[in-house]
Amino acid sequence: MLEHSDEALKREMREEIATDVKVGRLVWVVENFYKPKNQPYHEIGMYYLMDLPGDSVVFQSGEHTCQDGPVKLRFRWVPLSEITHVEIRPSFLKQRLFHIPVFTEHICWNDE
Repeated sequence: MLEHSDEALKREMREEIATDVKVGRLVWVVENFYKPKNQPYHEIGMYYLMDLPGDSVVFQSGEHTCQDGPVKLRFRWVPLSEITHVEIRPSFLKQRLFHIPVFTEHICWNDE
């Protein structure tokens, strides 16, 4: 809260993968409905294009883990050609990452 979403993305990448990223344009605004452990959630996500420098820890090791409070996070570089074989949420990304729109799109998605 009280932070622009693109600035929050920069801050989170600095905190989570110790990398200064360049945030590009907003691609999708997504309303995602899902039910982990049968608890309904309505998430609003903003998806940006982002450039990582070639020396990012994610590229160097292929994988990076860190703690975010009680949650252990795992960042893994996956070539786009292999993305359909990876569990990713929201699941629409498996197909839409191959077709980045020219203009920002609003998507309502149900990942239940």
